[in-house]
Amino acid sequence: MQLQLSTYLLIFLSLTVYSQSHVELDGQFSDSRDTFNFDNNSVSFDIFSNGGLIYPMEGHGTFTVVSDILTIKTCSSTNEAHPREESRALGDREIIEGRTVVFIINNFVPDSLTLTLIGIIDNSEFHKQKTIRKFRKENNKFKFRERQLNKNKLMPTPNK
Repeated sequence: MQLQLSTYLLIFLSLTVYSQSHVELDGQFSDSRDTFNFDNNSVSFDIFSNGGLIYPMEGHGTFTVVSDILTIKTCSSTNEAHPREESRALGDREIIEGRTVVFIINNFVPDSLTLTLIGIIDNSEFHKQKTIRKFRKENNKFKFRERQLNKNKLMPTPNK
């Protein structure tokens, strides 16, 4: 009985660890409006906000994936000048620095990633599970936009 219980416990722990680490993000994922560039544990992104007044946002930092949650902890930029030459019709671009951006991973296969932005909060106010629970509750009320991103394949360069 003791051996059987130990075996079940080992299987449960193995599955728990595997389920928390099965999403390995690397490369560029994009759709018609949003782009994420994952490289090791860092990411840069250029996305549009959720609903209402839609405006472009960009940032970079480190990311972690736990279960079905992607968190991006942005850092301050080392570049002094951020402004891009953009059409003013898009409005102002928000540079996200010193904040944590939280997404739900709705679906992941190696060539496709579906995310829902559920919240952005200052890094100092991000309290992991407590903040994520709050964001999930808000997402259940408002149903934010899903981003269906495809992995961009590098095209081989033709030999000349």
